[in-house]
Amino acid sequence: MRIFLLLFTCLFVVGIVLFAMMQAPQSQKPEITVTRLDEAPRPLPVLQSDPAAEHILEFFPEPEKFIQSPSPDVSEKKSKNNNPALGDASAGKNQLKPDITRLLSLINDWVYVDYSQIGASKKGNIRKTRDNELLIVFEGKELEYGIKVSQLSDEACTLELRDEKFTLRRAEEPNFFQEVQQQMRPLTKDEQDKAYEYYMRRYGDKFSKYSEMYKPPFGTPMPKRVSSEQKQQGLQDYMNRYGNKFAKEGEQYKGSFPYTEQQKENYKKYWQTFFPDRPMPNFDEAFSKENQVGQSDRLQPESK
Repeated sequence: MRIFLLLFTCLFVVGIVLFAMMQAPQSQKPEITVTRLDEAPRPLPVLQSDPAAEHILEFFPEPEKFIQSPSPDVSEKKSKNNNPALGDASAGKNQLKPDITRLLSLINDWVYVDYSQIGASKKGNIRKTRDNELLIVFEGKELEYGIKVSQLSDEACTLELRDEKFTLRRAEEPNFFQEVQQQMRPLTKDEQDKAYEYYMRRYGDKFSKYSEMYKPPFGTPMPKRVSSEQKQQGLQDYMNRYGNKFAKEGEQYKGSFPYTEQQKENYKKYWQTFFPDRPMPNFDEAFSKENQVGQSDRLQPESK
């Protein structure tokens, strides 16, 4: 009897536990719902949609076929058809030969400064201003980069690179340069001429050689120096078109510029510094209302 009671009790307890488990709330995982989007239709690549894309490389020949030297007949015909006044299509750059261009670039900072001769032996000094070095040269000596001294004299030093030559004229710095650096003053006419000659010997000859074989870009005429007649005619045309109008507007200009005592004092110091040997004009007379520049006084045609 006890056995049946024990089994009944066990079944009852198991039944209660199962019933409790079935009635307990179940934990559920959240479900994420995403609306499906249809992709927009995309066009096919060009190489797939264009039937001729497979043959695109046929329009570009191989390099050895593309780069061909023109025949002598074509080159001669092209040179005859070129108009010198309009320039060449390949122009626009310096047309100097490679050797002279290289020579000028190598001696860009060279200055021929001294010369001496003992018997038949000639010696010169070239200053390399970039490195601040003094280069001693002899006639017939080969220098760096294959540059040779073909001729040496008291006036000039001729340098040679292969078949090209360039003459460095002797350029000695005038004595008054140091004086002017220490104390600013106006140069005399003779000093101005010496300074210009020194500049031409040191820089001007090289610039002239660079521009010797210049050709303008294609379709551009060669630059020409404007004559005095052309300058006068251009000034007269400008005055006829604009100057008369500015002159009428300038008649209404009655303004004056007030000057302070500081400006007058600066004027006095300036004149005493740069023109000590000249009489100083009166400040009020030099900058009076009559001498002030207005719109009507800025452009005046030159008298013939």
